[in-house]
Order: sequence, then C-alpha cells, then structure tokens
Amino acid sequence: MLQHRQLPQLPLELLDAIFEQLSEHAHAESFEADTDMANMYNAKTALARSARACRAFHEPALRVLWRKQRLGRACSAVLSRFDFGSVKWPEQEDETWGGGTESDDEANDDMAVGIDSCHYPFNYSYLPGPVAAEEWSRFEYYAQFVRVLRYSTDETIDPSVFFFLQQHARGKPLFPNLHQLVWEHATPELVSVITPSIRVLHLPQDYAEMENGSQSYEYGYRMRRHAFKQLLRGVLERLPDLAELTLPVLGHEAFWFPLLSRPDNHFVTQGIHTLHLFESHRALMRAGLAALSTIRALTELDIMLDSRGSYDPANMDDGRNVLLPIGVFAGLKRLQIDGRTVWVRAVFRAIVAPKLEAVVLACGTWLDSQDTAAALEENHLCAIFSDLRRRNAVFMQKLHLTIPHYSGVLFPKGTTPDTHFASLAIPLAELSHLRDVMISQPNLDGDHYLSISVPALVAAWPALQTLALPDLFVTGEALEIISRTCALLERLTVRTLSWSRSNVPGISQGIPFRSYALVSDANKSMLEELRFGEHVHGVSAEAVGDIAYLLDSLFPQLVPGRCSVTVDIKRDAISFDVMDEVAKLQQARRSGA
Repeated sequence: MLQHRQLPQLPLELLDAIFEQLSEHAHAESFEADTDMANMYNAKTALARSARACRAFHEPALRVLWRKQRLGRACSAVLSRFDFGSVKWPEQEDETWGGGTESDDEANDDMAVGIDSCHYPFNYSYLPGPVAAEEWSRFEYYAQFVRVLRYSTDETIDPSVFFFLQQHARGKPLFPNLHQLVWEHATPELVSVITPSIRVLHLPQDYAEMENGSQSYEYGYRMRRHAFKQLLRGVLERLPDLAELTLPVLGHEAFWFPLLSRPDNHFVTQGIHTLHLFESHRALMRAGLAALSTIRALTELDIMLDSRGSYDPANMDDGRNVLLPIGVFAGLKRLQIDGRTVWVRAVFRAIVAPKLEAVVLACGTWLDSQDTAAALEENHLCAIFSDLRRRNAVFMQKLHLTIPHYSGVLFPKGTTPDTHFASLAIPLAELSHLRDVMISQPNLDGDHYLSISVPALVAAWPALQTLALPDLFVTGEALEIISRTCALLERLTVRTLSWSRSNVPGISQGIPFRSYALVSDANKSMLEELRFGEHVHGVSAEAVGDIAYLLDSLFPQLVPGRCSVTVDIKRDAISFDVMDEVAKLQQARRSGA
C-alpha cells in the first residue's frame, strides 16, 4: 500500500515574504502613471492563481493582491451588476461631443449618443438595484484585505451604490481595516468608508476641476461639497490614530470653526504630525492657522495658498481681521508655503515656529508677474528673509526658495567665493547652519551661465552638503572651480552643462585635456551626486568620453547610480548616459589599470 508522504509546511513568514515580492509590481498602476502593464498583469495573475491553489496560499496571496485598490475596480470585481452609464454632455461641450440628428433630438436631455464610451469623460458607475446577500458576502470578505483605498476623480460612482452597500453593512465601515484613504471627491459618501484604523487621510484639492464632469459651479454639486465640508468634524472625530491629513480648500472661516473642540478651542484631533492643505489666505488668517496651532503633535505643515481672492497691499498682513488668536507652533520642524508673495509673507509671519529645521517657500504666481511692482515684491521678500534670520537661524538646516517672477539679483554671480550677497538677501547669509539649499530664480536678469556663484554660496554656508540650482548652466571651467573650492559639498543639481573643449581646465594653457585631468589636484572633492535637470545638447560622440573623463577626474567620489548626466548626440538623435562611462573609469582606477 502506497503511503502519501506529507509535504513540509512553509512558515507563514516565508510565504508572506514570497508574495511580498510581487506587491510593487501588482500595485504600481494603483497610484503611478508610468506603469509597466505587463509586469502588473503578470504579478496580479500570479497572486490570483496562488490564492486559488491551496488553503495555505489563499490568505497570504489575497492580502497582497487586495492591499491597494481603486474603489470602482474593487466594486466591479465582486458586484456582478456594477455597471456604467454615459450622461449627455453639458451644453458648452456640444461642439466637441454633439452627435448627429438621426440619433438625438431636443427631447433627449440625459442619454449620450454617438460617443465612444471608452474615451468619453461623462461616465458614471451605478447599481440598478439592491445588492444580493451572496454578493454582499463576497464584497465583505474581500474588503477586509484592503489597506489602501483610492476614489479618484477619473471615476464617478452614483451615491445609490453606497446606499445599497450600507443596507447590508448597517452603519459599519465598508472597508473595516483601512490604513490609508485617498478620497478625491468632495462628496458626503466619504462617511461610508471611514473607519478608526485609518492613519493617513488624503482629501486633495481637485486642481484640474475634473470632478462632476468639470462642472464645479453647478448648484447640485456645490450643495454636496458644502455638506462634505460640514461633515469633516464628524469624520475626524472617528479617526483616533490619524497621523497624516490632506485637506482641500475650505474657503471660509465658517468651515474651520466646527473643527475646534469646546471649550478649549483645540483642533478636534491632536495626533496629526503631517498636514497638507490648500486654502485661501483669508480663511487661514482668520481662523485656519489658529486651529492648526493647537495640534500638539504637528511637525510638518504644507500650505498651498489659493491664488483667488482680492489683493490689497495696504492690508497684506490682515492682522486686524484675525478672529481667533494664533498660537505658537511649538513642535513644527518642516514648513512649506506656496502662493503669491504678499500672502506667503503674511502666512509665514503668522506662523511662529521656533524649532523649524526646514523651510520651503515658493513666492509668486502668474498674478505677481502682472500686478506686483518690483519694489513691493522686494519689500515682501525682505520681510520674509528678515523673519527667517530673526526667528530660525539657530535650528534651520534646509532652505528651498523659488522666486519665479522676481528678476533682481539676490546672490553673488560668477565663480569666485569671496563675493557678497545683495543687501536684500544678507539675512539669508546669516543662516549659518544650512545643510540643504535649493534656489530657483528662472527670470533672473543677466547671463544664466554665471547667474549664481556656487563657491560663494558654499563659503556663506560652510555646513552645506546639498545644493540645487535648477536654472544654472555650468561650464567645464566652472566645474573645476567647484571641485577645488567646494570640497565638502556632497550633492549638486544644476540645469545642464554647456560643453566646449575650449573652456575645459588646462586647454587654454596648452595642456592636453587628459594629461591635465591626470595631474589635477581637484580629487579631494567629496561630491557623490551630480544631477543635470536637462540633457547636454549638441555634443559629438567623441565628447561623451571627454565629459566622463572630466567628471571622474574632478569628482572621484561620484556614485553613478545616484547621478543624472545625459547627453544628446548631435545628428544621431540618440541619448547617452555619461555615468555609464564614469563607472567604467572608476572600475579601471580601482583595478589599477
């Protein structure tokens, strides 16, 4: 009689580790636009087959397969009657989508005809009736595995779907074990998926106005959005472990007042450490900042200021209009503000955060380029820089500054380290503990090849390790000076390299290029990462080796995998990664060749 030998059981930890290898590929499409569809399909297929193979594989495979889901796809996977309809386009879209008179007439207000539904933007998903008990059981079973859920603006689900599902859920969350929820619709159905286990809640602003068929001013939609804002307090109260929050524009202080608990006027949830919000300057100054300053755990604050609203230079700080006192942001370490310079100044001044370590400021929008005088812009920047020196010089290690529409000179030009900052920027020179700096000023007056002196910045900030100047063109000679005068700099980003053999060090003295590179004393540079934001254009194929040889000789500590140096070969219409050649030179040097 044959005896069946029992197969050894795999430890659960090993099974989890095996299936986890497929997670990155299976869920790339969930949140990334650039996706290898073949890898995604193969990974999902492998997980689905494993889940059906045996009991031991079933749950570990499902945990990975269902971990990240889009709401519409999760519903369509388990609800057999989940269907979609195509609504007739808005009147203003008639020229784009209007069909012929044979299939349509003026009595048809709702049915889209003569369209390709796969490329039609006014579709929505629905259920034609209640959910059967069997299908609810299937939905409930798979929903328990979902940890990250996204309801994006490229899908619209009719509210009746949530009603039919809640008939079975009886008030319980539809996805009980969520850790992260991304809800891109300002609609009240949000409450049906809120569960206490959520730690990250993203309610992002619809910048592109894709929601509601791009009809964001339609009354019915605005009513639902109004209700959504009124429900926020109840939503946040149900999230005791919430650590990260993204809020869309609330637009008025009346929506902020309910977010404060009584009688202490503290924000309704105190565990948030990271907060991203899109808001108007007025609502922030009148109530929003006061509410946020009461969050004890807050360490990171990212503010995008709504460019809409009146602009009154005489009342730029709005100090007299503050309805609630703004407290000290005692634990705040990272602050980012993006908006019109006048409003960035006001909001930054209102946020007193003595322990700030990182500040990212984007000062100016297209509106500033139209109606803000240069002198007034300078006054705002001067106030911001003075506040930085006065309040944050001790702790601040990171400063990223973007000034897209100001053309005045702030920082030294050229390549020498002994020049001084312009008077407007002198307060920044006193931020002596800076380690990470990014300066973008694309409209700077003068020659972009010498727009900002890297050695001068490094001399001003001796602790500097990371420097990004995304608008700066560099030459071979400039790189040689950087390698010689900025030995402790570890990471450098510029716009691109202007390549010419005539400006390579040593050539002007008649020294052969590669001979100069071999005797160069610049190899003390600690630079590990060099990144060009744009390709080096119009060089010959022979120049690729010369560029690689120059970089290797000037910066021997470069880590090719962390660098980005690409050239476009003229006439061949091909691109070449110079760091591949640098890696070969490094290998040859290590082997003694």
